[in-house]
Amino acid sequence: MGGLGAGWHRATLAGAFLGVTPGAIGKILIAQATTGRGSGSRRQARHLESRASRAARSDARPDPKRMPAAPFRIDLKSAQLGTLQMALRTRDLAAWRASLQEAWGDVGAAFDGEALCLDLRELPPGPALDWPAVVAALRHWQLCPVAVTGASALSDGERAAVRAAGLVWADDLVPAAAAPSPTPAPAAPAPVQETAPAPGAATLVIDRPLRSGQQVYARDADLIVLGLVSHGAEVIADGHIHVYGALRGRAIAGAKGRTDARIFAHSLEAELLAVAGTFRTSEKPLPADVLAKPAQVRLDGERLVFEPLKF
Repeated sequence: MGGLGAGWHRATLAGAFLGVTPGAIGKILIAQATTGRGSGSRRQARHLESRASRAARSDARPDPKRMPAAPFRIDLKSAQLGTLQMALRTRDLAAWRASLQEAWGDVGAAFDGEALCLDLRELPPGPALDWPAVVAALRHWQLCPVAVTGASALSDGERAAVRAAGLVWADDLVPAAAAPSPTPAPAAPAPVQETAPAPGAATLVIDRPLRSGQQVYARDADLIVLGLVSHGAEVIADGHIHVYGALRGRAIAGAKGRTDARIFAHSLEAELLAVAGTFRTSEKPLPADVLAKPAQVRLDGERLVFEPLKF
């Protein structure tokens, strides 16, 4: 019987090499054994038949490693994206690039991959723009253009060029607006987006500090934060912004273009300040008389003015 077991072992090894299952090997050996003579051949045949039966049952069991993986579930849900918004007011790309250079040339890469929506409502009629060049110019400043709004006046050909440049339509876009989400747990802060003040009020009041990654947007209202705005946090308002603490993150007032909007902070240390689309980043240091001091930021023509607050 030892020879029989050795024969079975050699046969199954050869079958594995050739891709033949143990059950099929057993059938071959049974056929060979039954052609022999005498009781020994019959005993070998019965023994091989038993082993082949067990092997066949083993062959019939599914191998988890060979079974196809279950398909991944695909979830497609609606979402809202907070973006910066820039008005494009000229079709002269050379002049527009020069304006970008004048505004941000002394701060290097002014942004850090923020999504951007181009507002075309003030774009004058004229020859179609080179949209890939527009996108490339914005990416030079580390902005990521993703959409356009106010494009109803474009010709069909230019609309096709906008789509070919990878931009989508967002005619109802409001900068950084999103549905309210619950307050995050202190151990794992997540973005907090609040888009409107209480009914009948013109001011949205946040009575807690804002940590990195959190964002608040006061739609059609002023915003008051009764605490710290940390690095990486963002506060946005269509009106004024008041921060009764250190402003170390980003503050964008007049998000819909209100030029009389202002930013007030108990300690001005912001990474980015903007009023009605005019920006300044921390790459260009704040004036010494307002840095880490009570100050206000307002728009004077096309430039930001920083003024200390004296109580």
